[in-house]
Amino acid sequence: MDKVYTVREVVPNTVGEKGFLLVEIVNKPTPRISPLTGMSGMAEQNWAVSRFTTLTGEPISKEKISEIIKQSLEV
Repeated sequence: MDKVYTVREVVPNTVGEKGFLLVEIVNKPTPRISPLTGMSGMAEQNWAVSRFTTLTGEPISKEKISEIIKQSLEV
């Protein structure tokens, strides 16, 4: 708690939602099998967006998540 993280990339999460890769934490790629497609491969562990709040402690709204995703696609 009371940590500020910078989103490095927005990626698909294995449970079907979006996940964040963070600048401050870089995980080694691990073997994965997608529950959605059954495809296997290597991917960095990511953090489900539902685990984050705004800087004021409010849950991140779907609108804010959509804005973050849109911004990540523009880069």
